[in-house]
Amino acid sequence: MTDPRVEDVLLLRKKIDQVLQRYPNADPDNVRHALILLNEDPWERLNRSLLRGQKQHFYC
Repeated sequence: MTDPRVEDVLLLRKKIDQVLQRYPNADPDNVRHALILLNEDPWERLNRSLLRGQKQHFYC
């Protein structure tokens, strides 16, 4: 039996390759990141974005 994490990575790699075949100029890391985020709960992603937006940013 294969480790489920390995299967997840192999499936993600396959999806990345499919996207890159259709969009050869796409950045593979951006595609990977987008696919990972699409598997997350939308409310969790929204909450994380809102929390990040509330942080104070100080620029020198």
